[in-house]
Amino acid sequence: MDKIFYSNAVEVTCKLYDVQLKFGLTNAQNEMIDNEVVAMSPQHAKILSQIMNQVVAQYEEQYGTINEDPNANILMKKQDN
Repeated sequence: MDKIFYSNAVEVTCKLYDVQLKFGLTNAQNEMIDNEVVAMSPQHAKILSQIMNQVVAQYEEQYGTINEDPNANILMKKQDN
């Protein structure tokens, strides 16, 4: 059986040869805890973003518009190599 990991926060780090998605949960102090990291090539990340856009569009078509939380825990980092 596949392991399910719930996340309410994600930190994205981009490097020349990879993209890392650090998923986690935030505590009351808004600190990320209980992390899992997924690393992939930039090419894979681009394909994943296209797939996720399709999934969200299908979801909204079936269930209605998803309202974005302005306080969502999403952090984008860019690192030089």
